[in-house]
Amino acid sequence: MTDPIRAALEVAAEEVLKNLKDRRGIRQAIEQCDADVQAEIGRTLAAKAIAAFNRTFAQFTTDEEYFSQLHEIAESVLAAAKEEPSSIA
Repeated sequence: MTDPIRAALEVAAEEVLKNLKDRRGIRQAIEQCDADVQAEIGRTLAAKAIAAFNRTFAQFTTDEEYFSQLHEIAESVLAAAKEEPSSIA
């Protein structure tokens, strides 16, 4: 995996799933899904959280270039979550 955004997203997704599976009612529902669906849930939640963080964090800077970079990262993370894992190498 050469895309650092995708690699970071996959790690974040694993942590999201691990955290969700630690919750009593949620664990049972997630474990009824197949592995691909579980991975998609993790990627989607992680991507939305990362994107929201970057967009919100950008509001606290007066540096226009940094502001723009945070928004680009947010969009890249959301795009990476929509890609199929097998297409990333």
